[in-house]
Amino acid sequence: MAFCEKLTVEDALDVFQQLPLKHYNTAWVLSQVGKAHFELVDYIEAERAFSNARLASPYSLEGMDVYSTVLYHLKEHTRLSNLAQELISTDRLALQSWCAMGNCYSIQKDHETALKNFQCIKKQIFLRVWRIMMVLWLF
Repeated sequence: MAFCEKLTVEDALDVFQQLPLKHYNTAWVLSQVGKAHFELVDYIEAERAFSNARLASPYSLEGMDVYSTVLYHLKEHTRLSNLAQELISTDRLALQSWCAMGNCYSIQKDHETALKNFQCIKKQIFLRVWRIMMVLWLF
């Protein structure tokens, strides 16, 4: 297969499966595997991969926004709440923390507060894009 060809999610999972275990069991790879299973709507396998990623690197935020969404779809109220608290303890201003909090409020049927959290994500992304544009404009 040529490098330029587009990989499918299944192809990506196959590539990850071929990695040596010491590489496969890193938080980054496990998060990518979790994201791939999420894209395939295989929430059980996604949850397993993300859970292992958390064990490999408890303070990593990589993919935790998707993990919180997986827990939301699986209706794992307690685990979602615990994840949100852990992410806030790690970095309360990170987009992943806001997303987990939004999912947590949403699963509790507090949609107004959930929406406020998701709007904070939108504002942060806008501010980051604006800063990049300003830097590019200055140079």
